Amino acid sequence: MLAAPFSYGAAVQTASGNLSILIKARWMFGAIGLTVRRDENADAVDFYIFGFKLKEKNRKAKPKKEEPEKKETEIKKTKAEKNNVTKKSTVQTKKIKKSKKAKTEKKFSIFEFLRDNDIKLLYGQTVLLIKRLLKKLKPKYFYAGGEIGFESPAVTGVFFGALGAVQGMKKINVKLTGNFNEEACELDVKLKGSFSLGGLLVPFARFALSKPVWKLIKEYIKK
Repeated sequence: MLAAPFSYGAAVQTASGNLSILIKARWMFGAIGLTVRRDENADAVDFYIFGFKLKEKNRKAKPKKEEPEKKETEIKKTKAEKNNVTKKSTVQTKKIKKSKKAKTEKKFSIFEFLRDNDIKLLYGQTVLLIKRLLKKLKPKYFYAGGEIGFESPAVTGVFFGALGAVQGMKKINVKLTGNFNEEACELDVKLKGSFSLGGLLVPFARFALSKPVWKLIKEYIKK
């Protein structure tokens, strides 16, 4: 099961201020699937097992209803109820704070651990983990087209200058045009990729067994 490929795909479009999103995920060679659709009118989440729809969640945008005006007596009642609730909540919060203070003396604190140890080593291992995960999760295909413009033409120029470094990479197709006159965001983004859950275990194992992280884990187990 861990070696079975997990494939994913996404499509994002923006037009005239409206946003539409389509996300598809498949696991176990398509035996288990998930589809998420969202636009300005409604959103839906569909689950599939062996091609059969298992569960569906749809939510449509509902118009806001105007609430009727409340009478003075109802307003007074609600105020009194709110005051009672706030009094009870303050008493409960005081009790919770007292119990938390008593427990904090025995619990493990990561801030104390970081204060007593070299945080640079832990930070370096975290950065390595993120790089290794991104290498496993990076999409096999990426496309971005449309028009982008920022409020400042200088910012637009800087954005497209940085984008030039990405356009030469393999399996990345970027066809964006800049609008230097006004703000604009008309995008069409598509991506596809796949990975195995078993392949993610190696980066996490290397991260957990590194000296600063393993020391943190041992301190947590002792407490």
